[in-house]
Amino acid sequence: MSNAVILRLLEPMLNSVLSDMFRSEILHENHPLVSFLEQRLSRMWALSGGLRCPELERTLTELQTRSPEKLRDLIKQMTKEYYEKLKSPYPEFPKPSWVTKRKKEVVEAVV
Repeated sequence: MSNAVILRLLEPMLNSVLSDMFRSEILHENHPLVSFLEQRLSRMWALSGGLRCPELERTLTELQTRSPEKLRDLIKQMTKEYYEKLKSPYPEFPKPSWVTKRKKEVVEAVV
């Protein structure tokens, strides 16, 4: 549910950040980047429990209104962090299927 809030409120900004930084990806509610942002923002604002989703929505909406450029900078920084961790051999979160598929192909070619 919180991922839906992240995607609904930040999808245009995320698409802009992604196109500026890397490449376009099709974002959806269960995309690992959306989940990563939801976890990081919830942790940053100390949101938990049953009120997590509405509080996240309220906080994001307020920040989008009050300071959209700061929010964009924050999202850009977190997106960079996500892709840096994605390159890591020991990521903290699941990789998108295209990454794991390629890894499987490489492993099968070696074996």
